[in-house]
Amino acid sequence: MLVIDEADRTLLLRTQLPHRKELSVWLTPGGGLKLGETHEEAAIRELWEETGLTGVDLGPWVWRRQVVWRWGDRTYEAHERFFLLRTPRFSFSPAARVDLETETVLAHRWWSVAELKAAPEERFAPSRVGEHLAAILEEGVPGTPIDVGY
Repeated sequence: MLVIDEADRTLLLRTQLPHRKELSVWLTPGGGLKLGETHEEAAIRELWEETGLTGVDLGPWVWRRQVVWRWGDRTYEAHERFFLLRTPRFSFSPAARVDLETETVLAHRWWSVAELKAAPEERFAPSRVGEHLAAILEEGVPGTPIDVGY
């Protein structure tokens, strides 16, 4: 999910991969579908689990990506949908996280486009999140979801 506050900053979570403790990645809130869930329902549930935010009006589907990655001993293939959520900055309350998220989410931060572009030492997912965030802020919501790559 692409969560943007009133200062045009996006919320990212810093995660640590269980099989590579030395590697951390900043990524958007989100996760997988549960049986019978729509993509929209999953986005709202994951946002609540990871941040504590409730009562949101989900915006449009703006980005997509297909990615294969390893998490611990398993390999996953995901067809991700990123929904836009404009919201006032809120108090982060990760109390609803599931055990795995509690173990692997190290921090959260609101990032501006300038801060994203000025952090080449950091790893992001999607990797060019700053570039794609800038496009949303400058050009508005795309007519169809754009592929944001790896």
